[in-house]
Amino acid sequence: MLTKRQKEVLDFIKESSKKKGYAPSLEEIQKHFRLASVSTAHFHVTKLRDSGHLDKVENKARAISISADESFIKIPLLGTIAAGEPIEAIQERETIAIPKSKMPKGGEVYALRVSGTSMIEENINDGDVVIVRNQSTAENGQKIVALIDQSEATLKKYYREKGQIKLQPANSELQPRYVHPSQLTIQGVVVDIIKQPEEQVHTIKDSEKEEEEKVSTLNKKIPSKNQIQIFHGDALEFYDKWESPTVIISDGPYGISGFPGDPSTHEGLGGWYEPHIKKWSEKATPQTTLWFWNTEVGWATVHPILVKHGWRYRNCHVWNKGIGHIAGNVNGKSIRKLPVVTEVCVQYTKDPTFEVEGEKMSMKEWLRYEWKRTGLVFSKTNEACGVKDAATRKYFTLSDLWYFPPAEAFEKIQQYANLHGKKTGKPYFSIDGKKPISKDEWVAYRAKFNFSHGITNVWHEPTVNGKERLRNGSKSLHLNQKPLKLMNLIIRTSSDSNDLVWEPFGGLCTGMISAAELNRRGLACEIEKEVHREALKRLDNHFSQSKLDLLQSL
Repeated sequence: MLTKRQKEVLDFIKESSKKKGYAPSLEEIQKHFRLASVSTAHFHVTKLRDSGHLDKVENKARAISISADESFIKIPLLGTIAAGEPIEAIQERETIAIPKSKMPKGGEVYALRVSGTSMIEENINDGDVVIVRNQSTAENGQKIVALIDQSEATLKKYYREKGQIKLQPANSELQPRYVHPSQLTIQGVVVDIIKQPEEQVHTIKDSEKEEEEKVSTLNKKIPSKNQIQIFHGDALEFYDKWESPTVIISDGPYGISGFPGDPSTHEGLGGWYEPHIKKWSEKATPQTTLWFWNTEVGWATVHPILVKHGWRYRNCHVWNKGIGHIAGNVNGKSIRKLPVVTEVCVQYTKDPTFEVEGEKMSMKEWLRYEWKRTGLVFSKTNEACGVKDAATRKYFTLSDLWYFPPAEAFEKIQQYANLHGKKTGKPYFSIDGKKPISKDEWVAYRAKFNFSHGITNVWHEPTVNGKERLRNGSKSLHLNQKPLKLMNLIIRTSSDSNDLVWEPFGGLCTGMISAAELNRRGLACEIEKEVHREALKRLDNHFSQSKLDLLQSL
């Protein structure tokens, strides 16, 4: 016998299947009934399957099917594709039943949900489902599903132009993206569209909430302690317990009284941040990159404190939110400045220091000191590296022309020094006085940086909206929620797989979601109890889904 909620879920699945031609996903069931998590929807669907009200589809993790219908045919629904800037696709591993009339003649097909608005002028809107023929080539003007650099999936119109590929959005407000053919892997061509009907809203009665919370607790998937942890409290209480990070994402006070404890003006930010900055400096390594989010004047106020504690400025990145950020919200008669649509994300690193006989030296001072200690003339460094014309001079100068020696060059230099230098009983270019630094160890003396072509220090990205914006009813849960795309960018740029990311002022912990997506580990804090609870829910929902690797799924 079905419970009242199970009957409602079954009725919703039937009605949705009738209207759309395919069954709803677990996420759609969760949103329709405002369930606590995707796992709650899974619980109800499992019960309906066990009772025989839904068909069981083997080897499809979350496939939903009511009964076979001769006018429909099932195809795999592989996940979500971006009709906007490229994003990593999210695997859902479902099947959907579509009308046979929408099936192309010949070829393998699959379906993808659309996220974004860049294809709206082709009548492809956010939430629609596109049917895709699996193929690796395309003609000019066709709408393609493709991977960029084997990692980012996108939906765009395809054009080959002068040795490069133009990925053209169907939205006059957006610009095309150009990539080299070697960067693009075509995964298929769109052959049809299934429109998303207007979403229905269902309100849970107070008497039903207890049941939903109980189910959520039983089915809740706790994030792995070895991967992502979000703590409730002040980060100052946790830094000493945390492992040294590769990435620190600081998205704290802006000096606008945005939350309890946020200073009322930028003038109080220096004193607010300094205890945190001091701890970051103590825990950071030469591989650590700090990304400091703030207003322009807020960052300018805090910058001297960062420098004071050993952080080296690398670059200032400007997030341009676009004119839509202030549209309709400016009173031209009273405003006395141009509207602000930007904030900054500033990159800092920590320079290593070397201690010699109680004296601290910078890297370039230490390199020069160690070579001089060998008794060899500096021209021999060219011989050590197998180059001519003072090519290695930049590794040993004390001027601004100094350059970090690549690992291969450093290895040759230290080997030459230890083979031909004066025999003093102490190896050259050594930290412990017992063995010289190896090539692999040398790499760890500089912050990680993974360069991507076509990305500059100006990021044109609208504020978070649509499905990504977390809300409590009609109200945003966090006024300055950062786009997942930008968090992905900074983490991918400054770390590698399994590296540790800190997010000391977590908020809704977009940094932790990004870390999980990119296979990094993460530690975060959020001091506000309600926001912390929502961050945990968000992470729970993320872990209930897997990332889609289109190359393996097709």
